[in-house]
Amino acid sequence: HITYNHFFGGEEVDARLMTERWSEYGLDDSQWQTVEVAEVAGKLEASIMPPMRLQEVYKPDVSFNPEKGVYTYDIGQNIGGIWRVRVRGKAGTTLKIRGAEKIADEQTKRMLVEEDKLSYTDQHGTTGLSFTGDVFSSYTLSGMGTEIYHPLFFYSGFRYLQVDVDHPEDIESLEIEGVAVYSDLEPGGSFECSDEVLNRLH
Repeated sequence: HITYNHFFGGEEVDARLMTERWSEYGLDDSQWQTVEVAEVAGKLEASIMPPMRLQEVYKPDVSFNPEKGVYTYDIGQNIGGIWRVRVRGKAGTTLKIRGAEKIADEQTKRMLVEEDKLSYTDQHGTTGLSFTGDVFSSYTLSGMGTEIYHPLFFYSGFRYLQVDVDHPEDIESLEIEGVAVYSDLEPGGSFECSDEVLNRLH
């Protein structure tokens, strides 16, 4: 059901194409493409680093619906991670999700207001929220109750989010949150001081 993916360029998913129990024994895979065996040079070795995992969850501090089919969010913290959507609606409805680390033309972070939204120009547009070119994910609903989606093979830096819905009248509910992703290292120490800004940076 993943129709496009690029580690730095986004992901497109059509949930209508998902095969139930595709990873379980007994599935009829007669229509699947055959596996091609490739010659690979080198030696496979285990990684010495812990795996990257989903970590802290950030709910939006504010959210807006500045125009029909456009929804914007501010999770209050710049993170490297993924967005996770819970949505219920009609099959075939598509969400286009973008993230941004700052509001365009502004060097300092501030709380999102209703007039802010993502620019559709390339490489940090001059209006709205900045983002990198074509980095987004799209999700087409299956229509099978409440659906939960997050990118599986790409992540991005962001604080602000925008969701564009092609047929907003077909959406019953829509929620989004940010989830930090980083290596699952054991803490080696801690830091705290009287300056709250430094504490947040740490």
